[in-house]
Order: sequence, then C-alpha cells, then structure tokens
Amino acid sequence: MNLMTHSILENLNIMYIHTEDLECDLFYKSIKNYSINLFLYKEHSLALKEYNKEHIDLIITDINEEVFKFINEINRIDIYQSIIILSNKINNDYLMKAFDLHVDNYISRELSINIIYGKLEVIVDKLLRRKQNIRRRTILQSILNNQSGITLLTDFNTISFHSKSFLDFFNIKDLEEYSLIYDSVLDIFSTKEDYLYADTKEEFLKRYEQSKAIKKVVLLLKDNITPNTFHIHIDKIEDLEDEDLYLISLTNINIMQEQNIKITHKAYIDNLTGIYNRNKFEELFENELSKYKRYKQAFSIALLDVDYFKNFNDNYGHLIGDEVLRTMAKTIETNIRDIDTIARWGGEEFILIMPLTDTKGAKIVCENLRIKIAKLTHSKAGSITCSFGVTQIQENDCLHTIFKRADKALYEAKRNGKNRVEEIE
Repeated sequence: MNLMTHSILENLNIMYIHTEDLECDLFYKSIKNYSINLFLYKEHSLALKEYNKEHIDLIITDINEEVFKFINEINRIDIYQSIIILSNKINNDYLMKAFDLHVDNYISRELSINIIYGKLEVIVDKLLRRKQNIRRRTILQSILNNQSGITLLTDFNTISFHSKSFLDFFNIKDLEEYSLIYDSVLDIFSTKEDYLYADTKEEFLKRYEQSKAIKKVVLLLKDNITPNTFHIHIDKIEDLEDEDLYLISLTNINIMQEQNIKITHKAYIDNLTGIYNRNKFEELFENELSKYKRYKQAFSIALLDVDYFKNFNDNYGHLIGDEVLRTMAKTIETNIRDIDTIARWGGEEFILIMPLTDTKGAKIVCENLRIKIAKLTHSKAGSITCSFGVTQIQENDCLHTIFKRADKALYEAKRNGKNRVEEIE
C-alpha cells in the first residue's frame, strides 16, 4: 500500500461491517494499521443505530441479503454517503442490485491485496473530491443566501444555484415549484417597454451588453402581482468546458427609489408646513432663469409675509404660531395655479414663483390668494391676513436682485396697511 493511500485513510472515519470471523480477514487486518478512526461492527442493524453518532466518511461492508436493507436506510439519511461492497465472490445478481442502490464500488476479496489497495485508493480519491465539491456547493449556497439581492447561477434554461431571496420573492418553496411556473429564466422578466427582456438567451445578452448601465433594468412581478424594478448585472463564468453558466445579480431598485424619496424629502421639504423649502425654490428659480435667458419666457415671483405674526407667538405661544403657518401653507398650495410653486422662505415668509407670468398677471394671482387667506380664521388666534410683494424678472437679474425688489414691494405693502398686494416693475 503506497504512502498516498496511507495518508488518505488516516484522515477518514471508516465504518467496517463484517459478519464473519475477522481472524481470517486480511483486508481488515491491513487497513486497521492505517486508519486512525476505524469503527468495527459485526451486525448491520447495530451499525445503523450507531451511524448518526459518528461522522462516517466511508462504509465498507460484506454482502448478504441484509445489507440491501441497510443501504436503503443509509441512503435515506445521507444520499452522499460512500459505500464499498467487499465480497469473497463476485455475484452478478448482488452486484447489479448493489449498483441500483448507488453503491460506490464492489471489490472482490479474490483480488490480490495490492490490487484491492489500488482500487481503494481510486475510490477514496473520488470520495474526497466529492466531499470537496459538496463543501464548495455548501459555501456557495451560504454566500448566495446572505446576499441582500437576488442571485442566480444559470444557463438561462435551468438554475444551478439560487439565493434564498429568489424563492422568497416569488413565494415558492423550491426549484421544482418554480419549474411548474416558468420554462426558463427569461420568463421571469416582464415584457414591458424600457425594461430588458428577450425570447432567447443570445438576444437578451446582446441587449444587456448594448445597454448603458442605467438602462440595465428588468421588471419582475412579486407574487405575480406587484411590479418590482431590478438593476441586473451578468457575469459569465469562465473556464467551463461543457456549458455556459452566468451569474445573474438583481438589485431591487424599488428600495433605492424609496431611499431617494426620503433623502429628497429631507432636502426639499419644509418639516413644519410640508411644502417646498428654500433649497427647492432656488433650484426652481435657476430653471426658470435659464429658460428666460434662452427663450425670453417671462416669470414673476411674490414674497408673502403673515401679518402680525409676532402677536400670534407672543399672545398664544409658538405652537399656535406653527398652526397658523401650516394653515397658511395649505391654503396657498390648494389655491395656486398648476404651473405655480409655493415654498417656505423662512420664519413667517413664503415665496411664490409664477412661470409665464408678467407683473400684471402675477398681481391678479396674488390678489386672489390674498382674498382666500383673509377668509381664514384660527380657533384661538382669530383672523389671518397676508401681505404680498410682487416683481417680474428683468435683464441681468439673479436671485439676489429679483428677491431684493420683491422684498421692497413687500415692505411697501406692510407700510401701506398690510393685507394687500404691491408690485415693483
């Protein structure tokens, strides 16, 4: 027996079952010298009871009618268990029956001990490679199951590996249930415009390669009902001789979009009133200014200020003052035109941008708003009024210069008695 076989046996847990007298068993006497963990049993029923107590790498057993029942029971416990039949004579009926039960090999004791060792070495080498492959598959499956997105290893027809999230998304228990619903991986992608889909693997991969990164998106239906958008990334697994396998990674963009909405909300929405804040107004203003410079599309702005707001806070407290501001914001937002936008500038000041509107038209819009606001009555603070300062965009204007004019017009409205609209050309 060569040194390679010696080292292989030393690292294995071997269950040896022999119902005859071991004194004449030369094979047993030989391997017990090289196997550190050799478990000997004279009855198959006892070996079966002890099987789960030890991590067995290899079972070597003699053959009789009882052994087939034993093998069946072992296969129910572990379909990957390696089993070798060792017999004094090669019985063809026993041999075929053993292989039908997925026995790894059948060795005749009539062979010389060196030939037996050689066959055993090949069998053990195969066993170790199988164990290594099983471990790799287990590690790969564990990695896939810990991915936040959906991951598939596939040739686009069948799926070799998948993350647990794949089954969870489609609410299916296994690939067998998946195959009853879909004929191929391509079938999970909805055929909607602006999303990747195709009838063949070749066409899908072509469209994927030709798409820009931002356009590499697919649409999947969760539980066959709710549409979910995913970014798709495909890597071909290289160095495979017989098949083309692809690692498909799907990242749910719906989640990213929800996060973007939250970020946008924080950046552009005023927490107190729920309308746009100063940041968003400045962005809208720059957009209108750009159109004015290119197309000479006039627009106007109005600066609004709640009259006597300090009295609300001083007499009724800041909570009442906040309620007044929220009431103001809601009233303005629901009564402006579709093309107009209101934002909170700060404190009790609001700012209104009115596209495609000159000073005359802006004054009419603001006068209508003033009347609506003047009809408001707070349950504790009483009536609410507002003053307006209106101005139109001019050549060489920027936000600072146009705001300065609107602020000056607002000052005039306050000085002239409040609850009024004043404009500056």
